[in-house]
Amino acid sequence: MNVNVAKSTLLASVLLFALFCPMTIVATNAQTGSLDIPSTALLVTPENEPRAVLGDDGYDHIEYNLLVTNVSDAPVTLSSVDVTDDSGNQLMRVEGQTLAAATQTVLGPGSSGSSYTLSAIPESGSATVEIDLILPPNTAPAHLSHHIPYTIPDNDPLARVLGRDEVVGPDIAVAAAPAMTVLPPLVGAGWGTLNGCCTPFTALPNFSNLHRDTRIAASTRIGSPEIFAIDFLRVTGGRLFTGNGTTNQQWFGFGATVYSVAAGEVVATHDGMAENIPLELPTTVHTPQDYAGNFVIVRIAPHVYAFYAHLKTGSVAVSVGQHVAAGAKIAQLGNTGNSLAPHLHFGLLDRPDPITGYSLPFVFANYVLTGLLTGGDFNGALQIKQLA
Repeated sequence: MNVNVAKSTLLASVLLFALFCPMTIVATNAQTGSLDIPSTALLVTPENEPRAVLGDDGYDHIEYNLLVTNVSDAPVTLSSVDVTDDSGNQLMRVEGQTLAAATQTVLGPGSSGSSYTLSAIPESGSATVEIDLILPPNTAPAHLSHHIPYTIPDNDPLARVLGRDEVVGPDIAVAAAPAMTVLPPLVGAGWGTLNGCCTPFTALPNFSNLHRDTRIAASTRIGSPEIFAIDFLRVTGGRLFTGNGTTNQQWFGFGATVYSVAAGEVVATHDGMAENIPLELPTTVHTPQDYAGNFVIVRIAPHVYAFYAHLKTGSVAVSVGQHVAAGAKIAQLGNTGNSLAPHLHFGLLDRPDPITGYSLPFVFANYVLTGLLTGGDFNGALQIKQLA
């Protein structure tokens, strides 16, 4: 055997192995001599800080998103997501259809509300997994962790060198600040709340939760401006409008007075955008600033901004720099901007930016729950479960 040839062959083999298996510093098990290789096919990081809010079901909902990046050259399928506390106790397992609905393209829903869930995370791709952790009130741990098993095709070369078929982590601190208590922005009976926290896509027939599922990139973070936001529409006699609903005046909520939910300083307003035709795609949205239509933003605490959107043309009753009292008139409910029907979009943000801000949780100081929406159609008729 030619020694030089043998050395060349060995060198070529080493170089080939190095090309496909980059060097990693690993620990050695002293008892067995085996290597503890922690390599995984997925990188999992939090998109936003977990925040808790008391729901009308009587439970705390801790809301956050996980960004899952597939660093392999094959599709990776999540088997389940376990959420654990500081001691490793399982608080929730997300699997099956619930996991399928919560695993979404990073952008979230399109304007048509079409399907955007993923059965597998594509090669070199990313997905968002929405977490809605439900716990008894005031029992949220200070930190959360995760256990995420997954599968990768056996015939993929990477599968043979992976150290794990699961991700342990990430560990995330839960926001210590409680949800802010505010006044309702509307008064009177019959206000329905759509797209409210916290159930992901496909929770109700004919409806998708566009607020919970919306995410927009902002250079160094993924904004989630609507997780806790609410769309208010007025319901009368189980309907949203009279007649065929093609004029704003036929909708029961149109023109209702919108009130400030807390005292604060007005930091931004916009008025003058024309009203949309109900049940037709808006034609006035051309820039990011147009999405909210006519709007008002009020700073009600440090890094807390109340946002009122889709207001009636010419109705904004406050100006920038003005200090408003809790319960003061802000404007009237309208149908402007990215809106298909007269409604009020209300939420709290960590910055005065309704596109890339983080949504903040809030609870109302008082309200009476009279029914639960279980379905509906585009003819204005709703299916409502009345509560005693």
